Formats: sequence, C-alpha cells, structure tokens
Amino acid sequence: MYRNIVIGIFFCVYVFAIPNIGWGQDYFYYTYNTRGGLPSNKVKAVVQDMDGNIWIPSDKGVTKFNGKRFKTFTVKNGLPTNETFFTTAIDDKVWVYDYTPNMTYIRRDTVFNTIIPKHRTVEEKGIFRKRYFIKKDSVTMNINSDNTSLMIEVNDSCYSIDFGKFIDSTPKLKEKIPLKFFKYYHSKSGLITSTDGRLLAVAFDTTLIIYNLRTKEIISLNTNYIDKNDNASGEVYPHLFSNHFIYMSDTPYILWFIDLNDFTKKSINLKEYDQYYTGSITHLFKSDKEFCITSLSNMYMLFNEDLELVDTFRWDIDKKINNINRDNSGNYWIASNNEGIQVVTKHFLKFKKIKHSISTSNILNIYSAPEGFFLFDDESNLFICDKNFKLTKKIKLPVIFLSYPEIKRYWVYPDEKGGFYITSAFGVYYLDKSRSLHSFEYQKISSHKNYIYNKVKDTLTIATSAGLYYANSKGKTVQSYDTSVVVRINNISESKNGYWCTNDAGRIVFMDIRCNILEDTLIDKRIVFSTIINDNLIIALDGYGVYRFDTNTRELDLVIKDDNFNYYLRSDDGFWLANQSYIVRYNNKLELAAKYLNTKGLLYNELYNINECEDGDYLLCDNGIVKLPDSTFTYNDTVFQKSVYVSSVSIGNTSYYFNREDSVFTCQYLPVNYTIEFSCNSTSYLGEVGYEYYIEDDKNQWLKTSNNFLSFATLSPGEYKIHVKAVVDNIDVNSEEKVFKLVVAPLWWQSIYFKAAMVLLGTLLIIVSILVRLKVIKKRERKRTELNKKIAELELSALQSQMNPHFIFNTLTSIQSFINTESIAAADDLLHKFSLLVRKYLEFSRRGLISIQEEIDTLKLYTQIEQIRFNNVFDVRYIIRNNSLKKMEEVLIPPILLQPLVENAINHGLYHLSERRGLLRIALLINNTNIKVIIDDNGVGRSRAKSYRKKIFKSVGNNLIQDRVAILNESGRAEVSVNVIDKTNSDKEPIGTRVVLTIKI
Repeated sequence: MYRNIVIGIFFCVYVFAIPNIGWGQDYFYYTYNTRGGLPSNKVKAVVQDMDGNIWIPSDKGVTKFNGKRFKTFTVKNGLPTNETFFTTAIDDKVWVYDYTPNMTYIRRDTVFNTIIPKHRTVEEKGIFRKRYFIKKDSVTMNINSDNTSLMIEVNDSCYSIDFGKFIDSTPKLKEKIPLKFFKYYHSKSGLITSTDGRLLAVAFDTTLIIYNLRTKEIISLNTNYIDKNDNASGEVYPHLFSNHFIYMSDTPYILWFIDLNDFTKKSINLKEYDQYYTGSITHLFKSDKEFCITSLSNMYMLFNEDLELVDTFRWDIDKKINNINRDNSGNYWIASNNEGIQVVTKHFLKFKKIKHSISTSNILNIYSAPEGFFLFDDESNLFICDKNFKLTKKIKLPVIFLSYPEIKRYWVYPDEKGGFYITSAFGVYYLDKSRSLHSFEYQKISSHKNYIYNKVKDTLTIATSAGLYYANSKGKTVQSYDTSVVVRINNISESKNGYWCTNDAGRIVFMDIRCNILEDTLIDKRIVFSTIINDNLIIALDGYGVYRFDTNTRELDLVIKDDNFNYYLRSDDGFWLANQSYIVRYNNKLELAAKYLNTKGLLYNELYNINECEDGDYLLCDNGIVKLPDSTFTYNDTVFQKSVYVSSVSIGNTSYYFNREDSVFTCQYLPVNYTIEFSCNSTSYLGEVGYEYYIEDDKNQWLKTSNNFLSFATLSPGEYKIHVKAVVDNIDVNSEEKVFKLVVAPLWWQSIYFKAAMVLLGTLLIIVSILVRLKVIKKRERKRTELNKKIAELELSALQSQMNPHFIFNTLTSIQSFINTESIAAADDLLHKFSLLVRKYLEFSRRGLISIQEEIDTLKLYTQIEQIRFNNVFDVRYIIRNNSLKKMEEVLIPPILLQPLVENAINHGLYHLSERRGLLRIALLINNTNIKVIIDDNGVGRSRAKSYRKKIFKSVGNNLIQDRVAILNESGRAEVSVNVIDKTNSDKEPIGTRVVLTIKI
C-alpha cells in the first residue's frame, strides 16, 4: 500500500511538476529590483518619455532609469507623496499620478506641483484619484476617476474646473443630462466621462453625448449602443481614441468602439487573437496613433488607429503582474507588486529557450542525431530525444574519472555503421546502431583530454594525461605510443602529415602518423586551446589572445586580441570564443562570423558548451538549452542609433538641462569646473553603453570614456564643437554622431575689443621699448668703439714698449759684437731670431686673438734673444700642461699679453742679480674653463728693483698691463685677472717675484 502511495506521489510530481520546469519561462530577461537600484519592488506600471528615459512609479516615489542608472524623486524633491501608482509622458513633462489633490509633473529633473481643490465630497474618503492625462493642441487635460474635476494644464499653468459647474454653465450639456445624473454625477451614479482635449464624452444609461470643446457643438446619441457600464474590470475607464469612443461591457474580454464619424459600433474580442486569453483587461493606454492592452492573463496587445492588431506579447501566466508596456525600441517592461521589473529586450526574443521535460540538472552537450538529439548531463546520463526534444531513451554512462569534475564536455563521432563513438574526460564508449552502449577496455588507463576520429580508418586517437593511445573500431585492442616526453596533452589536431599536440605547460609538439616526435617547441605561456585551420596551428594563450603559430619559423602572430576568454571550441568552419561578456564565432579565414552580446538574462554564471547542429547553433549553460539566432541576427536599434545627445552642462554648482534637439548652449565665462553630460537612454543595451567623443581641433581623434560626462577644471572663452556618439560594449553598434556647440562668452576684459585695445597698447609699448633699446645700443656701440680705439692705442703702445730703443740697440750691438769677433754663426742666429720676433709683433698687432701656442713660440724667441743680450746670466724653463679638450692651436687669447710680464721679470728682477744665477720659470696650466700663467723669477724683488729702475730701465710695462687688462674686461673681449706675489726667505729678504695671470676661456 505504501509503495503504491509513493509511486502515485512520484507520478504526480513527474506529470505536473516536471513539465513546469521546462515550460515555465520562455523569455530571457533582465530583472531590476531593490538589489539593482529600484527603491521598491512594488511597481504598477512604466512609461517612456520623449528622451528615452523609463519612468517607474512605486510606493517609494518615482524613479527615472536611463538604461544604466536609477534616479529617484521623492517628497524631498517636491512630490506631494511617495505613494505613486502611474505616470504619463507628454512632451517634456512626466505626469505623476497619486491620491493627493495635486497636479504634479517632472520636467528636466525638477518637480512642479499645483494643488487642485476638491469640488465635491465623494464616497472614497477624500481620495482624489486621477485618470490618464492626455494632450491636444498644447492643452493637457484630465478628468479624475470620480468625475468631480476637469483638470487642465496650459503653458505650465495648472488649474481645475468643477465638472458640475462646467455642465451647469453649458446649457447644451445641462439640458441633455437628466437631473438624477446631473445631481450626482460621480461614477457611482452611472455617469462616466472622458476627454481627449478636443472632445468631451459623457455617457450614462444608454446615452452618449459628445461635446466639442472648440466649436461648442454637441452630438447626442440616444441608442442602445451603450451597454450596462459597471466597470467590472476595475481600472479600465472609457476613452476617446482616434475618433472612437472606447468602453467595456459586462464581458471582460470585449472592447467596444463607437466611431464618432458614422456612429457605427465595433468590438474586439481579445480571445479571437489569443486562444489562451483567460483574463479581463487591467490597463489600457493610448496615444494619438495606438493603444495597448494588458490583461489579467499577462497578455499585451497593441492596436493601431485602424483598430488592427500590430503586436502581442505574453508573460509567464503563473506570475501575477500589474502591467506590460513596450518602449519605442520594442523592449517589453513587466511591472509587478513584489518582484520589481522584468525587461525583455527585442534581442532576447531572437534567442529561443528549448523546452524539454527531462528531469536533470545541467545539460553539458547536445548532438544532432538522425532520430533527434543526444543530450548529456553532468550526472553521466545520455538522453535520446526526438526532434521535439521528447525523451525516448535514457542511458547511464559508466563514469570512471570523477576526480576531474571541471572537464564538462562530451564528443560524439558517427561511424559508417550507424553507430557513435562517445568520448569524454571520463572514458570512451560506443553506441551501436540499436542504441546499445559498449565500453572500451582501456578507459581506466588515464584521464582523457581530447580525441581525433578518422572516418576512413575508423580509428580513434586519444590524448590523455599520460600520452597518446590508439583504439580500433571495436575498441578491444589498444596500442600505446611512447610519448612520455609529452605528457598532459590537452589538445590534439590532425594535419596532412601527422598530429599537432599542445598542453597547458606551453608545449607544442608535431608527430607523424606513427606518433614519432618530429618537432618540439616550448613557449613561456600557458596554452589553453589549439586547432588546425588551413594548415595553420591556431593556439590560444591564457590571458594573451589567439595566435597563429608559424611551424617553420616557430614565431607567434597575434590574430585576435585577448578579451579574457574562458571558453574555446573548434567548429566545422572555424572556432568559438566566449566569456562572461559575449560569445563570438570566427570562420576559417579568421574573420568574425557572428557575435552575440551576453547579458544577465541569457547566461547566468557558467557556459558548458556550444554545439553546431543541423538546424542551428545551441548554447548549453546553467540557464538551460538556448538556440542561438541565425546568421541574419543583428543588434541594430533605430531608436538607439538616433538617441545620443548632451543632456546637461554644469558650470560650478549650476546645471542646465537640454532636450535631444538642443545643439547650442551659450554661457558666460566663469573660472570654475565645467561638466558636460552625455545621454542616450538606451533600453535595448541596458548597462552596456559607453561613449566616444572628440572636441574639434587639428587631430579630431575619437576618445572613449566609460563615464557619461566630460569634466574640465575650466574652459577658456571660445566655441567648442563637441562630437559624441554612443557605442555598445563588445558589439559593433553605435549611434549617429551628434554635434553640440558650447559657446563660452568672454567677460568684458576678455572681449575682442578689450583684447584689441590691449594689443594696440602692447604694440605701442613694444615700439617705445625698441626705440629705447636702440638708443641704449647706439650708446653702447659708441662706448665700444671708444674702447676698441683705446685698445688699439694700447696695443700699439705695447708694441712700441716691446720694441723699446734699449732692446733694439742692445740686440744690434750684440750682433755687431759677434761680427767683429768673427762669430758669424752666432750673429746670423741672433739676427734670424730678432727678425722673426719683429715679424710676429707686427703680425699680432693686426689680430684680435692668437693661439696660446703662438704666444709661447713668441715668448721663446724673446727670452732667447734676452739671454744672448745678457750673456746667458739666467736660465729660462717652460712648464706647459694642457688638460682641456682642445688642442694648443685651438685655445685663443689676446695677443702680446704675456711678453710685458716676462720683460719686467728679466729687466727689473734678473738683470741686477749678482749673488746667484738667475732663473725664470714660465708655467702654463690649461683646462676647459681657464688658462693660468705663472711667471716666476729669483731676481732682486720689486723693492730693490725700484732703486735701479730710474737709473737704467724706465718701467712702463706695469701701467701698460693694468690698463690693457681693465679695458679687455670692460669691453668683454676677455676676462683677465693679474696677481703679483713678492717672494721672501725666512729672514724676510726678497728672493724674487711671482706673477699669476688668469684668463677665462
């Protein structure tokens, strides 16, 4: 007995519960609730405004959704109450419906409120329930649900009219309405009204009155057109639509229409459009061109102005919802009391969720078989189904390697006998023509990674963690190839001459048909996938992208940039790549063949497999079996393509809002932060939209930003042309380019006139400065001319002093003495030296600079002549050190600068020396910045020389040197300093003079 009860319970669960698992929800959808940004999960309905924003009323205020971010308006923003139940978008206003005596609308994110006084006391305890606002000829009108007030908005001014007073002041209306209805004209009395801003409809009993608000004309129909109006459906009230009066009767699925042109009566039986239609109408919305219906059976229907059905949509009948509405892009928004909002994009409608009645957890693979499909789950079950996915047979696969649960794939290879090889990480099996399963003997050897099936030879090559194995068609004999050098083979591909194998250690191995290793390459990156395409080895490197491996040069060529792919699969004509953002397929030419934007509704957490079957491509994931759209599938959305615009400009703490038609904005310059905000309000690509922009300049290069705004610390006055377009991440879809011109007007001191005046003043100042500068330059030139003249005179004086009569006379006397004593060679040598010295002096007098080498050569001539004149009573030693980067011939100094110092040392120091032999040392130390010249003698010193000076030599060298150094420094021709040091012994007696001359170079 208990056994029968258990079997009965199991049967009931299988019959009723199991089908609901597969037949529950047919659509993929986004869900937005309190965890996703909504303030409340209790949503009555949604509406889209002219800018593409979705407005969501709830018991926590009104929320604006632009496709990526939520912004909620509450009493803190100006709403009269947070308890809202409906919204209507008219032009740039969004009207808010609540239970307060207010006309409330939101415009450019600002709430406007006008209190409407209650003209009559109704039976609803003061509740002031508004109906749907409509617009005609810039006048927005509304009659509240109790027919007590006619509410009007014109040019942002809101007011109400007591409906009873309106009828009382309109004799044509008053005389048509019986007293019993006129006295109690709210809906409880049976009198109902509606308006479209042009016509006013009043219906009671079997009478319909149409009053033209413009012409004041009235039409009264006393017929049986109006059936009993008890509004059994609750929230549906009569409407005026496209010259029709719409109303409902007792039958909850029939809409009645009275044509106001010929007064004919029509009806729409909603069950005729949908055989599963079982509920009554809960909402009816309308515009000038269409109206839509939502029923209790979660059915959505859209009719045009000719009352033709143009669209239908059904949501899950097992879920209680409040409303379904379709936006301008064709996406469906489902509002509920406890689950927030579900959004079915028009792209999701192209993805078909496969219904099946198989009791299992996750389907890992699908294969198109002659009788239907093979399905493999994660519990090692094989389900054989027909073409409609109805289960015909279930086979339990003998799982061997449960230690590798991360490998969730099965391969199916048909043979020529009607059977199939079934391979997996757990083993290899053979399914014969009668669909009986056979196991291979070798499957306990090692975990299996990949397989190759050869149809011609009917053989199977198996890649395992221990190498390669070969099996014949019967699977009873096994041949193991010695590939111990290549272990953990993850991928094996067959080429013309052998096999290409790769593993996750970066190994690329080529083997011949006998599995002899012919080529072995090791790269320093992890290989996660490889395949042969057109004799090229295509490999995927973990985190680096997909590359083509050149088998000749062993070089890698990047073909697909890495995008964090975590799924790779070979297909018949290419391969698949996938991650949590999108799924792509490349063909054998490595061209993008298909790209599917992955969303929260399509793929929850994990992708198991992608299979190419005869009737299409199937996606296996934790959301079930999904059939992908065909090759004609695109993500184009005409509304999105025209939707981008600049929504606001913020200058400091002040924001300015725009409509999508606005393209120019002018503001006064302020030294504050500028923020330019973009918007496209995408409802088809929820959360996937970014922006590209550039500001016109010489480059005009598009820049991408993940934010929807540009921020500048400040902007200089001028015109800025901003080009912007919205782009969808991961797919090649973008909006049209929008050009927005921002004009930053200058302040008075930044105006062109002020700048022109400043330029003129600056020009005058420059001219005056130039004139003053020219005057200073002329004065400086005159001074420089005088200095040069004085330098020339001094150099001439130096030459004259060097060629003084004593020197010339003594030199000639010495020459004569050599001749008289018949020392012809000595006389000739001295005469030659003297002539060279005179020639150099004359040459130097015409030059501004000479090399240091020329100065040294001249000094040597001069000292040699002086040694001869003074009978060689002193010696001369030269010390020269060049530590600079220049040669001696490249270092330049003023001419005839050292000779007067040497002459003083000889004539006034060494000439009067008698107690010791004279010594003159001349040292030149040259570096990169200066030349230091040291002239050192061991003569009588300057104090004793003064007593001999007037008697023998007149001293002119010291004054000449001082004057010349001063003028050289002043003229800028050279920077020279002279320091004279008197040398003394321990008894303070003079023992010579040292002169240090420094020349900066």
